[in-house]
Amino acid sequence: MTDRQAKNDLLYLVYGDNEVYYKQAYFSILTALNCLNVSNLVRICVLTEKPEFFKKLPVFVEKLTCDQKTEWMGGGTYIHRIKTLSQIYWMKKYKSNTAFIDTDTWFIKSPEHIFSFVNNDSSVMYEYESDVKASLPSLCHKVKDHEFSLGDGRKLNFQEGQLWNSGVIGLSFDNRSLLDDALSLIDKLYLLTNEYVTEQLVVGEVIRQNTNLQGCRNVLYHYYGADLLFINDKISVFLKENVNKDVAGQASLTATFPYGRCGKK
Repeated sequence: MTDRQAKNDLLYLVYGDNEVYYKQAYFSILTALNCLNVSNLVRICVLTEKPEFFKKLPVFVEKLTCDQKTEWMGGGTYIHRIKTLSQIYWMKKYKSNTAFIDTDTWFIKSPEHIFSFVNNDSSVMYEYESDVKASLPSLCHKVKDHEFSLGDGRKLNFQEGQLWNSGVIGLSFDNRSLLDDALSLIDKLYLLTNEYVTEQLVVGEVIRQNTNLQGCRNVLYHYYGADLLFINDKISVFLKENVNKDVAGQASLTATFPYGRCGKK
């Protein structure tokens, strides 16, 4: 177990032709490096269609193939299932505790803090958002006559569930089978409801029913909604202005980045 405990992978998934997502990931990694300093406990990893975009960074990069992307997105029926399948693939191949990180994030503290809460009994997602009844009444109505079961046969009642933000999904290697449970339920629930947040709802509920689920907003900030265009513009300017600096220099400058109205005042 000693070797396994040392394998903590921070995993980014970046695909498609929109350069905004690549810039988001690049910047998020810079903030992680700035907070991480020197560590043998966390490996930063990128699964991407364009490995060359990250060639300057001291990260482990693997190419995402066209076949993988097509299969994991379910033929385009529900694209967000690619997050779950990429994490399943990664944990199976590298046998690591893995924290999937959305690209639209930046770190406030060392990523090591995430893994301090990832073990057989405890898991991490970004934050609790609301009870399902309060935020998804239409979904509750659509599923009221349907049964959902975990792999061990236990029933799962989404109407009584919680909605957790999946900007971060941190799981121990020994809990990797929870993602297999989640995947089958994602496909079933989306077929019934066509609900955009199916992935985060299902993943959160499966993990919550099997482990002590904790938030990690104190470690990193996940920007979305009204903040998205605002921060994307600033990241683009930042990377352009500092393109000739080395990675260490770029990373250190993220400490004085003009986050403005977003999560870091």
